[in-house]
Amino acid sequence: MLDPLPAEVEPGPTLTLGGHRHIVAGAALLGGMTVLAKLVALGKDWLVARRFGAGDELDAFLIALVIPTLAAAVLAHSFSAGFLPTYIRVWQREGADAAGRLVGSVLVGGCVVLIGVTLVLVAAAGYLFPWLGTSFDESKRALCESLFYILAGIVLATGVSAVFAAVLNAHEHFASTALA
Repeated sequence: MLDPLPAEVEPGPTLTLGGHRHIVAGAALLGGMTVLAKLVALGKDWLVARRFGAGDELDAFLIALVIPTLAAAVLAHSFSAGFLPTYIRVWQREGADAAGRLVGSVLVGGCVVLIGVTLVLVAAAGYLFPWLGTSFDESKRALCESLFYILAGIVLATGVSAVFAAVLNAHEHFASTALA
């Protein structure tokens, strides 16, 4: 629960859900957009599998994608859960300018952390892929590592996206977030 506002602080715009119908409509929209996004992802995976079939290249790509996707999901989701209430509190208590400064600071600090995590993962790739691809021959493992170096940027992109998604969610733009 938020602490009461001190008398000398002028509150910014209040972010509210605006009633039960609004909540249900927002949840339905978010659910529908999420299902749509998942169907598009399923279609993409189906097309990739149909085009390339089961083979070394696809195996190497999928294993290379596992680590940055996992790191991005863990960091982005945990960050979003912590950032959203803070953003709303700053927006309500100090206004849009302060909330904008918070977003800027979080983006800079978050990028530093995400780049650090990405560099650690890249440095550890030589140890991770022999373990993840135990049945891979040397050429397949080398392909997997080279693809990983390209895909490692997903960690940074997903982290930055999580900040913007949290801001959009705070302003009740759920459909935009679900589609992104």
